[in-house]
Amino acid sequence: MGDESINKRILSMLGRIDGHKMRIPNNILVKRIGATFPMLLSNMNLHIYDKSGQKVTYIRSKVSKWRRDHPDKDTLVMINYLQLIRSDRRYENKNMEVVDITRSLKELAKIII
Repeated sequence: MGDESINKRILSMLGRIDGHKMRIPNNILVKRIGATFPMLLSNMNLHIYDKSGQKVTYIRSKVSKWRRDHPDKDTLVMINYLQLIRSDRRYENKNMEVVDITRSLKELAKIII
């Protein structure tokens, strides 16, 4: 899911607007979106990295850089689809690769806390 799709979903959720109605907006809906969008921009510091085939080391470097640049802010890392993350090693079995990725992400979570 790309940046635009995620932003539309967040806007829909915060404005309590049906996502299907956002496709064909009317005047009332446009006013609600207009009222919600500034709130979205001012209250959220959201960074989306939707580069395909990311490795855990790449995710760890992005998180580390964020924490160095913003030591006073809390950090939340959300991963949408685990199987799209690539491992640094080569495995014969996809299950073993997922186990390695999961273990690496758990280690990253311990560092964040």
